[in-house]
Amino acid sequence: MKNRRSFDLEYSRIFKNPNISASDYILSVVDMDFFKDVNDNFGHIIGDETLIAISNIMKSFFEKDEFLYRFSGEEFIVLRHDLNMLEAITLLGKLRLEVANFHFPQQVGNKTD
Repeated sequence: MKNRRSFDLEYSRIFKNPNISASDYILSVVDMDFFKDVNDNFGHIIGDETLIAISNIMKSFFEKDEFLYRFSGEEFIVLRHDLNMLEAITLLGKLRLEVANFHFPQQVGNKTD
């Protein structure tokens, strides 16, 4: 999974190119529910383990990570050009279910409704 700086560079490269239309891309922000509670109740080490688990779920779910970015904290960006809006909504709904059914490490448990 790439970082925020990689996203900024890729985003600039794509949208400064006059041959590329912004409407060809789907940009989705994925935010982990209740993450502040994880850090507050279990500490930053468990919080980091939880973020690593989310990253691994996303990489496995999307099968490759060239369009996955950790944006900040518990926020991730998915930038795709090979989906239409309906496909993206369906895919992200399936990702939400994947995360909701995942039992996170330690006592964190399930964190997404």
